[in-house]
Amino acid sequence: MIDLRNVTKLYDGQQALNGITLHIEKGEMVFLTGPSGSGKTTLLRLIYRDEIVDSGDITVAGWDLRTLSPGSIPYLRRNVGVVFQDFKLLHERTVRENVELSLRIQGIPHHESRQRVLATLKLVGLAHKADAIPAKLSGGEQQRVVIARAVIGNPAVLLADEPTGNLDADTAREIMDVFKAVHAKGATVCIATHDANLYRHSGCRVFALKEGAIVP
Repeated sequence: MIDLRNVTKLYDGQQALNGITLHIEKGEMVFLTGPSGSGKTTLLRLIYRDEIVDSGDITVAGWDLRTLSPGSIPYLRRNVGVVFQDFKLLHERTVRENVELSLRIQGIPHHESRQRVLATLKLVGLAHKADAIPAKLSGGEQQRVVIARAVIGNPAVLLADEPTGNLDADTAREIMDVFKAVHAKGATVCIATHDANLYRHSGCRVFALKEGAIVP
């Protein structure tokens, strides 16, 4: 599902990633870990095609990202959901409207999009907050909205960048339960985190990064 072969990424001549090779199976849940600045976010941005590799090859869900045309990027991103570190929610819109926005952009009929939004909000435990404004929600609830927005299109791949970084331990466990539910529906899930409590005893593979390279 996700293949990186000897991937290198430079910023201003400095290596952010150095010779990364990894394979993530379809339907697998994995974790990326490492200290701040180790390359976790850069790696996710490459998978999302927000950045382009300087050398090496990367394929995601059958797409060759080195040769992907600009016009094809939106189609790739319909198959890749992203949970950002900063929520990027539209605070003048309701929870329902935030989650539904991408379906509206795709031209999904209102009756269909409404049903999908309600089903997705139920999945993340927020059906009762559909008409709330994000600013009135707790941090954990806002994170659930972000996850709902990322998965509303049933993406094959879900990427999350430090999704529990600003949450307390109990809320972090609840958010991880949401990711497990999304994974159980068949999505390939890749979570970047510095918090070992998220992946310890998970049974999932963990890729550790240090100074832009994978370490044992």
